[in-house]
Amino acid sequence: MIRWPSKELRSTLSRVSSVLALGAAALLMFALAAWSLYLDRSASAGIAGAIALALLLLLKLPVLESFEVLTLKVKLRNQVAEGADLLLHIRASSSVASKLMYIQLAFMNRVGDVSWSRKRVLAQEIEAMLSGLEVSQSDISDSKRPLLNIITFDLVRVLDGAIETIMRRYAQQAQSALSQYSSANSPIHAGDTTHAALMADTRKYAYAYQRFDDVLGDPDLAVPGDLTARWLSQLPLPADEMAKIGRIRDEVVSLSEGCWAAGTITPAAEEYLSKYGSRTDTRINELEAVAP
Repeated sequence: MIRWPSKELRSTLSRVSSVLALGAAALLMFALAAWSLYLDRSASAGIAGAIALALLLLLKLPVLESFEVLTLKVKLRNQVAEGADLLLHIRASSSVASKLMYIQLAFMNRVGDVSWSRKRVLAQEIEAMLSGLEVSQSDISDSKRPLLNIITFDLVRVLDGAIETIMRRYAQQAQSALSQYSSANSPIHAGDTTHAALMADTRKYAYAYQRFDDVLGDPDLAVPGDLTARWLSQLPLPADEMAKIGRIRDEVVSLSEGCWAAGTITPAAEEYLSKYGSRTDTRINELEAVAP
């Protein structure tokens, strides 16, 4: 007569199978992480490594307090407290690793041809991993700051390029007027007020691109409205030129604030950067081409 295994034994075997499956999955994720590192895909390697750690955590937690197979008794230590401590370490490690991943995402298009749409997908995967590990939303937001700073930096560069284009034009006009006056009135006397005024104009329209000491961490990039308002307040340009610059400012500020609200680059910002991000004078030239 065939005797079927008892319910307890079947349950035990099922749990042992689960442990083996978790172990195999952890090993697979570790191999994937190693392969990703070999292919220089650090973001994928970090995600696979975090998943492997999570699976190892599940393996360390007790499957049951004790079980008996035939005459063999196995006692398992209750490791709930140790598992909780390990989970805290994994969360802390993931928070640190995620900051490096977001920084890598931010700089990808500066060292290779990686689209913003691909970056958005990778950023969502990183955030999903952190959320799965129950990392706090504030920590996730802190981790994403470098990426959002770079997005804002690229957007406000379009405005900066427009300002530089117009200022350079006025500076060239001022320099031309100065050269013509100097040629017609040489030598220039020390008290020549016209020459002094022309010299002042060349200095007034001198402009260089705005610089940031720490693009990844500069807090000003989180408030692009205030940042760009300060830029415009220092410009010595007539009203018609300021109107064109003001329109571009409204565009980049709105798009940047939308990205900060979404926690990633929006499709609208991605489209704007694809059109105007590579040559930052493109947008102002486009506006001037259609101006009446």
